[in-house]
Amino acid sequence: MKNRPHIFLIIISVLLLFKGEVFAQNQKQIDSLKQIITLAKQDTNKVITLLELGDQYEHNKPDSALVFYHRALDISKEIKSQTLIAKCSRYIGIIYYYQGFYTKAIAYHIKSLNTYKKIGDKKGISGSYNNIGLVYEYQGAYTKAISYYLKSLKISEEIGDKKVIQSAYNNIGGLHTNQGAYDKALSYFFKSLKISNESGNKKGVADSYNNIGSIYWHQGREDESIQHYLKSLKIKEEIGDKRGLFSSYQNLGVSYYTKGSYDKTLSYYLKSLNIAEEIGDKHGIATTHINIASLNIRLADSLARNEKQRIEYLKKAIKNSSLSYKLAKEIGSLPLVSEACNSLMNTYSKLGNYKRAIEFSEIYIISKDSLFDKTKTKELAKIEAKYEYQKQTEIDSLAHVNEIKIKDQVLLREKEVSKMKIITFVIIGSIILIVTLLIIYLQRGRIKKNKMISQQEKELTNVNLKNKELENKNLLSELEYKHNEVVNFALHIAEKNDFLENLQKTLNASNDQIDPKTLKKLIAQNLSTEKDREEFNANIESLNDSFFLKLDEKFPKLTKTDKRLCALLRLNLSSKEIASIQNISPNSVDVNRYRLRKKLDITTDKDLSNFLNAFI
Repeated sequence: MKNRPHIFLIIISVLLLFKGEVFAQNQKQIDSLKQIITLAKQDTNKVITLLELGDQYEHNKPDSALVFYHRALDISKEIKSQTLIAKCSRYIGIIYYYQGFYTKAIAYHIKSLNTYKKIGDKKGISGSYNNIGLVYEYQGAYTKAISYYLKSLKISEEIGDKKVIQSAYNNIGGLHTNQGAYDKALSYFFKSLKISNESGNKKGVADSYNNIGSIYWHQGREDESIQHYLKSLKIKEEIGDKRGLFSSYQNLGVSYYTKGSYDKTLSYYLKSLNIAEEIGDKHGIATTHINIASLNIRLADSLARNEKQRIEYLKKAIKNSSLSYKLAKEIGSLPLVSEACNSLMNTYSKLGNYKRAIEFSEIYIISKDSLFDKTKTKELAKIEAKYEYQKQTEIDSLAHVNEIKIKDQVLLREKEVSKMKIITFVIIGSIILIVTLLIIYLQRGRIKKNKMISQQEKELTNVNLKNKELENKNLLSELEYKHNEVVNFALHIAEKNDFLENLQKTLNASNDQIDPKTLKKLIAQNLSTEKDREEFNANIESLNDSFFLKLDEKFPKLTKTDKRLCALLRLNLSSKEIASIQNISPNSVDVNRYRLRKKLDITTDKDLSNFLNAFI
């Protein structure tokens, strides 16, 4: 059976617009970017850093890149930056394309396209058209693919974006290769190579060499094909392009297969498979398995020493083709499905399992007709011809416009004399305008000066307010200190009286020779001395001036004793402590509390101290 490896990765090394830069995974740079993200605010700089970090992982760990791109998109939506939303959507679409999730890839590229249209970014629109066309091509939807490629090419030619033009030429050439139009494809690849050399685009040069080599392979020029593949490989190794290396290894494997160097063929296929698995490229994995299956079929036909070895080679071919078929259906790639079915059909036929061979032959015929029928080839040519005609029409229209401009210039010269008069009036008007602007400028200067004075007055007022606020804080601190001092003093009096009372009780029970009457008299004189009580009451009066005024306003019938009890209750002193301070019995305090509740109209279920503290 003739080897027919999957055509895309032999033909095209894709240049995705605005994501063509190659980033080596430098761990030091990754750590630095992660540190920046940790400290950065939710703004434009954080989005850009997330995109840069995703770039570091894109070719090696696409799942990690996808996480960073989605975070960047969320922040872009949060800060409402349409430019960044479009850019992040494009990056996500590219990763899904790499992973073989074509439906998701198209959805995000269309989001990017619509956003670029909204903000009028022609370069972004052109890039989105190119990316959408690329996904359709990998799905086998060639008519849609070339339509988007030509839209991209038209805009890129308008704005003179050589990088996009070069990519579009590569992609259109790839479509012609798929249809077997090798001369036409070659012309596009040489156009792409020329632009890449002129602009110093190394990746573009490598892609073009790779594509030209694929055409030479199709034309049976194996040695020239290998020369171009090796040129491409050298550049890709220099710039660290892993996806490009995958394509070059595949193509070199195919060329050595054609030359009958099967050991080299398998070596290059396994190198490409390792890269595809490393970067999570399902399309590339499926393609490599198809090619390895074709190699095993060739080995079974030509190198098998006996029937047992022949069957082993064919079983390996079945295993690899089945893996490719499963992945092709999973990612929705019709060209790959066709290739895998063709391989399975031929292998089962060689094994004598005609039932399975017929099953896959039916699927192969349907997919083959869908991809390569003559109607589709004519349709592609028609679309391209229409584009060329439209382009020529625009050129002719531009020439006509230039002719009209020449006639207009003649008429303009005839009107120069009359224009001189107009110029005179314009000069006079300009002088008046300058004087007016000068007056406005001086007036604005005065306004600015007044604003400055107003601002200074405002700042001075703010300073005064801050000083006033500081004074209030100091006053509050002083009041708080006095409050604590009064509480401590009250507790001191209470403790002193408690101690003396206890001592008095002890002496009453003692049979000592000390004259009890004399000692009792001495203790009574020292219980809550008048001096202590007067000092305490003075502090109470000083601390509760405003409180007493408010009590008088709302409860004018309160006596001085009632108000003093209120002040003591606000200090959260117990009845025993109050009794000790006032040198009365606890029962008397309870009676006074009960009368105070009546006067204040407070029910017994409410806490009296809390009520008084809340009252102020």
